[in-house]
Amino acid sequence: MDVSGLAGFADEGGAFSLSQVDGATPPNSTPIPVAVPAGGRAEACFSLTPPSSAQLNGQVTLKTNDPSGINPTLVLTGWGGGPQISCTPSSIDFGPVQVGLISTQPVMCSNTGTALAGIALQIGAVSASPVAFTAKCDPTTNPCPDGGLAPGDSAQIDVSYAPATPTSNDTGTLLVPNNGGQGATITIALSGQGSD
Repeated sequence: MDVSGLAGFADEGGAFSLSQVDGATPPNSTPIPVAVPAGGRAEACFSLTPPSSAQLNGQVTLKTNDPSGINPTLVLTGWGGGPQISCTPSSIDFGPVQVGLISTQPVMCSNTGTALAGIALQIGAVSASPVAFTAKCDPTTNPCPDGGLAPGDSAQIDVSYAPATPTSNDTGTLLVPNNGGQGATITIALSGQGSD
């Protein structure tokens, strides 16, 4: 079978392109057209040059002489650089907490992305629910800066648990809205139990 070319290349305004080499070190040539022997394989590699900090989507169909008439369609996706968010831990179990006391645990959120002019990692208003849990950016230890976090910087979110009764068995969620990556809100599972 031969892969003779490309068709229907939706490249998101030029963000995606066919690459002549793969990602190996040193790179290997990946030219098209290419003959694929029976039982063999060949690579078609693409590159991404993002024009902005955004989710980018593309699509391309490989033209082949496959006797079945099938021309594979490839879906291309990528992110245009800029801030990325990573928060640890991914869940908090407060364990038993005496009624009338408040237990507080830190969550550290970092900008693990790349520098993009004028765009920093912004953390929105954090929240926790239900009412047994609360959350806020720590005002003194790694606070959430108004100007956002540069790559490599971190902010601390203080998450607290105050059980209502000695028999409380609470589960909840911390929500961390942000503009990192694809802008998805980070969710962190919370749990705790009341005690005498």
